[in-house]
Order: sequence, then structure tokens, then C-alpha cells
Amino acid sequence: MTAADWETLRATALVGTARRPLDGFDAAGRSCGSGESAVLHAAALLGVQRRAGVRFPVADRRTEPAARDSRPAAPARPVQLLDLLIGAASLPGRDDELLRHWVRQCDAARFRLPDTHLVAVLDAFAALLGRDQHTTDAAVRIIGERGRWMVSCRPERWSAWHEPLAGDENPPTADLDSWDELDVTQRRAVIAAVARTEPGRARRLIADEWANQKAAGRAQLLEVLEASLTPADEALLEQALDGRAKSVRLIAQRMLAQLPSSRRSARAAELLAGLISPKRRFSRALELSTPPLPTDADVRWGLADPDRPDSAPRFLSRLIAAAPLRVWTDAGHQPVAVVQALAEPDQRAALVSATVAQRNVEFAELLLGEPNAEIPALLPPERLLWMIERLPADTPPLGFTRLIGAVPVPWSEPVARTIGKAIRSMKEPASHARTAAGAIRAGGSAAVLPDLEAILQQLQRSDDRASERDERAIRRTITNLSTSRSITEAFR
Repeated sequence: MTAADWETLRATALVGTARRPLDGFDAAGRSCGSGESAVLHAAALLGVQRRAGVRFPVADRRTEPAARDSRPAAPARPVQLLDLLIGAASLPGRDDELLRHWVRQCDAARFRLPDTHLVAVLDAFAALLGRDQHTTDAAVRIIGERGRWMVSCRPERWSAWHEPLAGDENPPTADLDSWDELDVTQRRAVIAAVARTEPGRARRLIADEWANQKAAGRAQLLEVLEASLTPADEALLEQALDGRAKSVRLIAQRMLAQLPSSRRSARAAELLAGLISPKRRFSRALELSTPPLPTDADVRWGLADPDRPDSAPRFLSRLIAAAPLRVWTDAGHQPVAVVQALAEPDQRAALVSATVAQRNVEFAELLLGEPNAEIPALLPPERLLWMIERLPADTPPLGFTRLIGAVPVPWSEPVARTIGKAIRSMKEPASHARTAAGAIRAGGSAAVLPDLEAILQQLQRSDDRASERDERAIRRTITNLSTSRSITEAFR
């Protein structure tokens, strides 16, 4: 067969045998007719010949085998439970929290994944990486040397593992030697690993790479710096503000808001300080004056709405969100007075944004009632538990859920018992248990089971059909926590 034979066949198949007749021949060279039959015979014959003549490519280098694992494989009983979590078998109350719990317990027991389960876990756990650093670090350890080797062999399939693995024991400088061969995702993983120990070097890598990236790549590179942001990053963020892509400018504005010493924050503080005035003479209550029209620099920094720069209320709200919180105390106003004065919804939302961005614990405690899940997370865990213990019985279920959702996971037994007791102290414990079911499952502690079972028994004695939804949710949570306990016991 020649290349011309194959091209002739393709041309005939394209235009049709009526316009381009073809005489077919079999493998022995005998005529096998004409028309459509001849095309099919020729396609079968030439197709086999083409496949038979293919030469497989020779690898440029031999792939080195995986290093030997130092940890033993997990025993049979935990692996059976793992099959339930990632396999086709159904498990009532199955949740991602159970898979994360399995990973943490496997690591705590100093086991690794069996080789037969590596592919399944690399696939299943990819979407869960980064949700909490403790579990991510455990996942990196339990996949072992063979898991690392598999990710390196199939980087496009397991791209979500690049960043966690880059920050592990292997130094990222090894990949810097092949920088030109890395794609943007791999470069981001290397820069993230460098940023953890050498933020200045990471910043220089981003600056060198900036001109080569489009908007999406620049956004990814900026986000790498956010975990280890320092005042030295301000110049790079100011450069990003001059870019054409709105998405990149918004990220730069958000990151500058986390730098109280930046020029952006200083400008917001200067403007806001001039607007704070006593409400009455001899009174420490405060009111805010109308701000002046924003300058072009204010719009560039995101202090004013570019679509409505002449809107004084919007400008004022953005100044509240951007200015350091010390502006209020420097003016002689205590945080409690500030929270009381900023009761207008947009101003209150701006104060919440400033509190979250600056991680201010004093303001966070005063703003716990706001519908923002990040506010409770700013409080120290011991203070958070102290407040949970003293919650009034009429605390709304959503507010209660935000509080216990901020408690670091996994919960210890004393923490879980405290939360279980708090649930039972509510006026409607079943409603609170249902609303907080996700947070309870994320806590992963079976110590809360006695309280949930007591609430379930109380529901079963009730004839209220409206409680059926609560009952289903609590049963699911109990099943989840019972499975969690089985996983813990299996590794003992």
C-alpha cells in the first residue's frame, strides 16, 4: 500500500463513486467489484495495512520507577470502608466529610493507600484538596511515593495535585530548572511552594512572568501571593491596577485592602477621618458627613464605583470598607459605638468587609449577628466555644450554625460534647440539629451522638408531621457520625 492509495480512497469516499469510480482488490490482488462495495473492501484492507505498519514512538528517556514506600499499606478493614466511600456501593448519609476523615485517620495511623486504590483516591480526592490544610497534608502523605510517581506520569489528569505536592518534601527549585517547559498551572504550583519559604523570590518570579501571561494567568499568579501577602507586594499590585482586565484589577484591589500600610488604605483613612464628626456637642455619638467627589485615583483604587463615581452613599460605603479600623478609635469612638452608628445596610456590610479583610477580633465579636460566615472564624476557638456555651435558647438556627461552623475541625470530644449540649439547650433543638447538620458532619466527632439520639427519640414521640424533615436530617447525621466512628475504630 502507498500513501497515494489511501488518499485516492479518501477522495472517492468524499465525493462518491458516481463522480470518482474505484475498482477494489482483495489481499490476493483479485478484483472485488466496483462502486460502494469496492470502497468498503478497500477501506478494510488498507486500514489493516496502515495499522500493521505503524511504528510506536520511542521515549526520549526511560521513566524511573517509583521510590520504595516507607509506610505499610492500610489493613483490610479500613480499606473495605474506603470502598464504600468511593465505590458504587450506596452508603446512607455518605458525605465528603467521611472521605476526609478516612484520609486523616489513615495518616494518623501512619499507613498509606494500597496500590490498588491509588487511582480511585487520586480521582475522588482531587475536588476536596485545599478545603482544609490539615486534610490536604494528610492526603499528600498517604498516597506515598507511588502516588507521587503516578501524578508525575499523568500531570494532565491529576493537575489538582500539583500544588499540594509542590509544597511537600520535594524542593520546588528542582522545577525551576525546567521552567520554560511548565504550563501556567505548574508554574503557579512552583511559585506557591516558593512563596511559603521565600516570598521575595516568588514575587520576582511573578514579576518576570507577568508580561507573558493573559488575564486568566495573571489572576492565578496574583492569588498565589494572597496567602503570604506582605507590604513589599504593593508595587506589584499597583502594577496590576493598570491592566486592562477588570478581573485582575478587582483581585489587586481586594489584596490591597488587606494591606493597612498601602497608599490605598492611607487615602481611604484620610478621607474617612475627615468625615467623622460628633453627632452633638459634648456627645461621643458619631455621624458621618457627605464625602467629596472622588478623584481618578480613587476610582483606580476601587474606592469609588467606576459606574457611578458621583454616588456619595456608595463612595462612603467603599471608604468604610477600605479604611483601617483604627481610624474610628483614633477619632475617639469605641467599636461598640461604631457598630451602633453604622446601622444602614450598605454601611454595615462595608464594616463587615473591613472586619474580615483586617481580621479584627474586637469588631468581629460585635458583628456576630451579621449573616457572614467569615466573621465567627475570626474569633479564637476558646472564645467561640465560650460564646456557644452561653447562647440564649432563642438563638436562630442559621446564626447558631454559623457559630459552630467556625469551630476548627475535626472536633475533639470535649468540643463535640459542648456543641451537643448547646443544641439540646435550644427551644427547637431538632430544627437547630437539622440546620447545622453539615457543620456537625464536618466536625466528625461521635461524641455528639448521644445528644442527637436524644433529640431523635423526642421527635419519634411527637405526632407533628412537620418534624419528619428534621427526623430525616438527624438520622442521616447519626449514620454519618456512626460511620465516622467505625473508620476511627478500624484504624486502631
